[in-house]
Amino acid sequence: RMRNPIRDRIAIAGVATTPYARDRGRTLGAMTLEACIAALRDAGLGARDIDGLCGSSVPTHYVASGLRLPELRWHANFQIPFTNT
Repeated sequence: RMRNPIRDRIAIAGVATTPYARDRGRTLGAMTLEACIAALRDAGLGARDIDGLCGSSVPTHYVASGLRLPELRWHANFQIPFTNT
């Protein structure tokens, strides 16, 4: 594996939204995954490009599992209660 001199020193963000509605018939977790996939596409990244993950309402382990992130080395979650994945 080649050494990457900027590894662990930068963050790349993509921008995306997903329609939110209580009666949409989808969980918050499903809508989060939809927005994450769109944000990755916007940033020109794939699952193998992601090595860290931050979250809030949806647990990072749920997002990491849903996105199948094979290179995930760290994650952090803020303390916001979440019950509906």
